[in-house]
Amino acid sequence: MKQLPRAYILAGGRSSRFPGDKALRLIDGVPQLLRLRQQLVRVGHLVSVVADRSDRYANLGVESIPDIDPQAGPLCGLLTALREQVSKAPPSWILVVGCDQLTWREEWSFSSSELEKLANPLASALLWRAERFSPIPGYFHTRALPVLEKLWNEGRRALFDLASAEELRLGWLPISNEHPRDSSFNTEEQLEQLLRASR
Repeated sequence: MKQLPRAYILAGGRSSRFPGDKALRLIDGVPQLLRLRQQLVRVGHLVSVVADRSDRYANLGVESIPDIDPQAGPLCGLLTALREQVSKAPPSWILVVGCDQLTWREEWSFSSSELEKLANPLASALLWRAERFSPIPGYFHTRALPVLEKLWNEGRRALFDLASAEELRLGWLPISNEHPRDSSFNTEEQLEQLLRASR
């Protein structure tokens, strides 16, 4: 099995368009957070969870890395994940996935060596192209941390701000048959559509 980057699941949001916590939504009797973690582990990723507090999912047996600024949004979760990776490993890639990713496919998982080949010249973020800029899910190198720290300190704290951050050096991932974002959900209706399509 190829060596895959650590995956960080962002699960600290307020799920404003969803009735309740998306990470806790039962799907076939299993909370979505545990389903997604299991899918990522099955492919070969080590997995960490980032949430607004360390005990948010303690009832699931999951200890979370607390956001540096709870309720500050997904850019904060991304920044938290990169800081955590820098603190525990040499320069490396991470995969960042939202907890609303219903399905994770093996073809979306790239090894660190594959990412380095795609990251020319020295891109620090590799994303899938979409009609609307969408950095999550995506792969980020720890060399992206200073850029995110700068955006954060300037008060530019929306994910869309990454699109205009030239220092980030975005690169693009190949799309096989399906875009990963097509397997994520924001509303109960979107989730039901995805579940119907998969059955």
